[in-house]
Amino acid sequence: MEITQPGTTTSSASTPSRRRRWPFIVLAVAVVLVVASVSVYVLTRPPPIPLTVSDGSIGKILEATFADYSNTGHPIFRIYTATTYANESGGATSTLTLRLFLGAFYDPHQGAMLDLFPVVSGKFAPDLSPTGLTLTFNQTGRQAFAFGYPYATAFNNSLAGALIAFPGPTNVTSTSKFLSQVVGNGSASMSATFQNTSKTGPYFEFLYPSYIDEQDPLGDNAFLGIRATVTGPFTPAVSVGILVHLVNIPVTFSDLFATIERSADGTRWNLNVTSAGYGYSNTTTYLRVLTLDGAAVVPATALGALYRSPYNGSIAYTPATPGSSVLSRGDLLTLSAALYSENDLVQILTKPVTGDVILYEATLG
Repeated sequence: MEITQPGTTTSSASTPSRRRRWPFIVLAVAVVLVVASVSVYVLTRPPPIPLTVSDGSIGKILEATFADYSNTGHPIFRIYTATTYANESGGATSTLTLRLFLGAFYDPHQGAMLDLFPVVSGKFAPDLSPTGLTLTFNQTGRQAFAFGYPYATAFNNSLAGALIAFPGPTNVTSTSKFLSQVVGNGSASMSATFQNTSKTGPYFEFLYPSYIDEQDPLGDNAFLGIRATVTGPFTPAVSVGILVHLVNIPVTFSDLFATIERSADGTRWNLNVTSAGYGYSNTTTYLRVLTLDGAAVVPATALGALYRSPYNGSIAYTPATPGSSVLSRGDLLTLSAALYSENDLVQILTKPVTGDVILYEATLG
């Protein structure tokens, strides 16, 4: 007979088997918990923020007789700006801007040379948290090469007749040290990541300056394009581009020379023709005034249509010989200093069937 104490259980063969089930039960519970946690993570991952994007990309035409412009003399200078807008439903508007500073001149040993300074800047709503920036360059219709690199510091350089200046990079870190060399038709890219995207404020702002050097055989009818693209937890990606069509115009007329000075009282710009070549009629020779981004302040207008006596406070053409219909030395063009700034570009040109031929070009200041 087996005697047991009150409150104790009599041992039996079935007891060990019950104890061995516990590890399996614990393991099963752990697996369920892991699976449940993974499922919850996938289901709660936020979707990309939808954007309505208005692409502000632009195209420009740069026509010139490049052989007339030297690096030490008076190179061609342009500024082109394009901005894309990205809107959130019920939220703030973000902007991505590409500003291209372009300097062009002729080197007798290398042909037409282009100094390109693409500067990318942005103002993004804080909730967009952009993650990556790509700057892509492409060229077609060219035989020479191009290369470039991002700037790590501020840049300030004075070309003849123009000043190029911009600060160093802001809230970006370059992941590319240079733009791979592009030979002939082709493209290459530089990339960067962003810093301080969680910074408080109405906008996250950044600046990414860079430089691209191009060598162009004279006579090219070429295209060059630059596009900036920003990616992040939003869709679609935000991008903006500038396409420049380069047209070299061969020299077919003798040059026209002039000087520009401001009047003693500061109220006007005086363009004095010092040499006019031969036989330029003032009915087929035109004046055009452009801003640095290429917008026409004064569209191409025949000089004869600008004859004023006396000067009317805006713009006037005064022949050295009254009544003469031929452009000649001593002719005077007068422009109002209140209406036209020192950065405006003055061109004297003819318009043959094949296209504009620029005889003279200079900024007023």
